[in-house]
Amino acid sequence: WHDLKEICPLPDKVWVVLDRVRDPGNLGTIIRTADAAGASGVILVGETTGPFALETVRATMGSVFAIPIYRASEQRFIEFSKSFGGMAVGTHLKGSVDYRTVAYAGKPLLLIMGNEQSGLTEALAGACKTSVSEFAAAKNVLPTSADEAGCTLDAKGTQYASALTVAK
Repeated sequence: WHDLKEICPLPDKVWVVLDRVRDPGNLGTIIRTADAAGASGVILVGETTGPFALETVRATMGSVFAIPIYRASEQRFIEFSKSFGGMAVGTHLKGSVDYRTVAYAGKPLLLIMGNEQSGLTEALAGACKTSVSEFAAAKNVLPTSADEAGCTLDAKGTQYASALTVAK
């Protein structure tokens, strides 16, 4: 594990923050997407499934070994985010801003996403400077395989929102 103290918030750097992700396949997919999109690291908050569990590692397709993984309690992360010096943007179904309209360029970014069933906790949502809607990313997604058809909209929406927002 890397320590949050190692993070240096430089312009245009992105860290994907995941709150209590339960499904190893979802975690692996998001780690792989973050790596492919050039994120600087993945921060796991709270009781998140293990990044080195067999199913997670398989879903990362090796990216778990290529991108720094950080772990923090919710309280520790909130303390860290207050002194981060960049943007803390949370994806939320109640988000008031379309994620495509936020000016991300030139600023360090913490992209905060909640778990598959309940989204962000109130405490983490309160730590976000901006709350963006992931619904725009998820509402037109149709499954392309039987495996994808088995995913919930929230889980699949989180995967697509991470891909689209990090790539932005």
